[in-house]
Formats: sequence, structure tokens, C-alpha cells
Amino acid sequence: MKVGEIFREKEGKLSFGRVIGTVLVFFYLVWATYLTWETKKLIDIPTNLALLIGTLYGANKLREAARDIAK
Repeated sequence: MKVGEIFREKEGKLSFGRVIGTVLVFFYLVWATYLTWETKKLIDIPTNLALLIGTLYGANKLREAARDIAK
């Protein structure tokens, strides 16, 4: 499996939920690393960030399931 395939749906199109989820996780890790470095305290994962990523991924999966049922 190639790295680029992780971000693609079954049809080969890029998945918005997977791409934006990865961007958000990467952004948070960079931001949390910076804040940890500056404050010398370990930063918690915000509940809203995890909820946003889960919602985007779940919406993408629901759309795929609805499309499969409609076939």
C-alpha cells in the first residue's frame, strides 16, 4: 500500500475527511509541541478537536455507506 492510498476512497478520489483530519492532527501536534516547549507543561488533547476529526471521518463513512446502499 502506498502512502497516497490512505487518503483515497474506493473510487480513487481524495477523501476530504481523511485529508483534513490528517491536517488537523498534524497542526495540533505541532502546536502542542510548541506550547509544551514554551510552558514546560504537557498539553492535553482538546475534546473538541477529537470530536471534529471523528465527525468528519464519520460523515465520510456514512456517505460511502449511503452510496453503497443506493446501488
